[in-house]
Amino acid sequence: LYGGKLRQTDGGITTLKIYDGAKVEYLDESTITTLLTENGGSIDFSQDTRGRTVTNCSINRGGELHDPTGSVTFTNPVAIEDSDDCIFDVGKNRTFAVA
Repeated sequence: LYGGKLRQTDGGITTLKIYDGAKVEYLDESTITTLLTENGGSIDFSQDTRGRTVTNCSINRGGELHDPTGSVTFTNPVAIEDSDDCIFDVGKNRTFAVA
């Protein structure tokens, strides 16, 4: 997704790439197999607190992931590249493996 806004409400996603300021509101409990955010791309899980899984996750150069309630389970370590301006908001009292 390049630019714009997507509100995902039903069905799992195999690959979700979010670039160039695009915003995704994820209102579903389905799995995302591969998630990539970068260059101002943002995914927001905060409006739906049901549990869901992200299998592979990369946050690169200005990408954002917002999960302040801790509803996402990450199957594999999260890869964060060029982390100076990345946002990884995953709530309090959680432990993560970062690749």
